[in-house]
Amino acid sequence: MRKRILQLLIIIILVSFAINTARQVLKLNQVKRKFDQTATKLENLKAENQKLNTELQFRQTPEFVEKEARDKLGLVKEGETEVILSKGELTKEQAQKNQTGLKFWFDRLFGKTVNN
Repeated sequence: MRKRILQLLIIIILVSFAINTARQVLKLNQVKRKFDQTATKLENLKAENQKLNTELQFRQTPEFVEKEARDKLGLVKEGETEVILSKGELTKEQAQKNQTGLKFWFDRLFGKTVNN
């Protein structure tokens, strides 16, 4: 009888140990998954930060300031003449954007325009 109780006690201890070990392995896997997700997020944030720093450096250059002054404020350098198009006239870029269908593809393929 004592031998049976001792065997039962050993089995209970071993099962308890196996259950606790399995729980620890599951927790370790969860922590590893969370760590991997966080590391990936960190890499993405570093890449975004680098991109934003590059953009910030560009925005602090004289070239950017000049471009913005020309585009948004309509400023020109000394000696330059500002050309203002009336609302009825389209710039070359606007005219290209307005092309559709066969005329657009003909222009793209042959570099010519089709008269409608």
